[in-house]
Amino acid sequence: MRSTLPRNVLALFSAVVASAALAQLPDSSAHWKSTIEVNGGEGAGPMQAEIWMTGGKLRMKTQVLGMTQNFLRSGNTIYQWTDGQKSGVKMSAAQGAASGASADYAVRIAEYRTKGRKTGAESLDGHPCEIYELSLPIAPGRTRKETVWLASDLHDFPLQVISESEGRRITSRNRDVSFTTPIPDAVMVLPADVLFRDLAEVLPRSQAPRR
Repeated sequence: MRSTLPRNVLALFSAVVASAALAQLPDSSAHWKSTIEVNGGEGAGPMQAEIWMTGGKLRMKTQVLGMTQNFLRSGNTIYQWTDGQKSGVKMSAAQGAASGASADYAVRIAEYRTKGRKTGAESLDGHPCEIYELSLPIAPGRTRKETVWLASDLHDFPLQVISESEGRRITSRNRDVSFTTPIPDAVMVLPADVLFRDLAEVLPRSQAPRR
């Protein structure tokens, strides 16, 4: 079985996970929408996504190539499936991070404020934001520069995240952020009729995330 998942879509999901984990959320729950764009590499134009985060899990739904793509991160595993199909893929969070922006942001706000460089402040969609830059090693000889806009009136939720590495620039612009919207339990449940296989089994070697 060949995967229908373009590598740039993995990158987009990684960027969203990064955005979510950056935030210091009340009760660790949030719902928002995002416009995500990849420039360089396999950029396919802006994508519109809807994201839910609660109970340590993150769910994203987006339209890709005319299909509804779903992603769910639970623990250290990411699951991807397409509405109407009976097969999906699963991968480690590290594999997803290797496809694009890192998903390991558990303590990143503190890291930005202590190790990053504050480059300014501006308002995004009426929210006051502080802007930070930080360069990180991601592999021997490889680095990634991250720039974030942390909204002080939204619990430092990142209204914009830009990740740049090896000629690729991923921009996530977040909006309609809510910390009180009820999230049904079903949103975070995998479909029972979908068979999930490891990413390495279904993705051509040439598209496999580099470690």
